Amino acid sequence: MSTVRNAARTFPTHAAALLLLPGLLLTSPALMAKLPPPSDEEVAAKQAAAQRRAQEQVRNAYLLCLRQDVIAAAYGATKTAAGGRNLAPGQVPPCKPPATPISH
Repeated sequence: MSTVRNAARTFPTHAAALLLLPGLLLTSPALMAKLPPPSDEEVAAKQAAAQRRAQEQVRNAYLLCLRQDVIAAAYGATKTAAGGRNLAPGQVPPCKPPATPISH
């Protein structure tokens, strides 16, 4: 009996959502069509921001590679000092610096 009451309570909410959803889907393309095209300044700003993000990703990847090398060297030194077998050198390619200079 409790499931019937719970279902009866949620029905109006679902019904309202079902009635509202088609209206939103029909009006959203009309609203989007009325937006003006971006200006040349906005396009240039977006391109500059995308270029900055790309350079930052390259920089971060390089710095991560350097940090991983430091950690791997410390791990290898600790493992060798404990009498364990260290990985053979040269299995991992060296970090390649980015073409653009890195600014911190």
